[in-house]
Amino acid sequence: MIIGLDHVVVLTSDIAAASAAYETLFARSPSWRYSGGGADRTLFTLDNTTLELVAPQGDDDAAQRVRSALATQGEGLASLCFRTSDIAKTHRRLDRLTLKPEPVAEVESRDDISGATLSWKRTRAATDATRGVRMFFLEREQERPLSVRTTTASITAMDHVVVSTADPERAAALYGARLGLDMALDRSHPEWGRLMFFRCGDLVVEVT
Repeated sequence: MIIGLDHVVVLTSDIAAASAAYETLFARSPSWRYSGGGADRTLFTLDNTTLELVAPQGDDDAAQRVRSALATQGEGLASLCFRTSDIAKTHRRLDRLTLKPEPVAEVESRDDISGATLSWKRTRAATDATRGVRMFFLEREQERPLSVRTTTASITAMDHVVVSTADPERAAALYGARLGLDMALDRSHPEWGRLMFFRCGDLVVEVT
């Protein structure tokens, strides 16, 4: 069902400042910028996944939802977006797993600088069924352009993404049995609790 972690979404209140910070951190330039649906978005595409910065834009209901999320959880990681090769099949499986997926939607974006377009199909699982983590699942035929390296010592790829949980047993069931990710590590220690690694394409979802 899942063939990789397509991208992660990071909420920010200042898209310009966040973009500048990640451009310095990655030593790579943004690969895509677009607005719509109440948000401004800047993408940094590394060799194995994409980081998407999202900030509220405008005053409509969609923008207010982004502002509400910022007020509730603050800036930082907001969503995990998994890639699939067959969104219809994935939607049926998510439904059977009682993850209550939204209807599949077709989405398109146009890069503000180049004018190029990308399109994809996506669905979203119900957050109350995914242990409070927003999870999207998408199918796309086109590859995103890579972020251009600004120095030879640039960041090449993302190694892992970390998710915290207060219920490791249910989290293990979600990421392993229900989503079908391969558990590569499961260790416990009285001082720091439980640590689980789930392989997702060529990176790891770490659950602590």
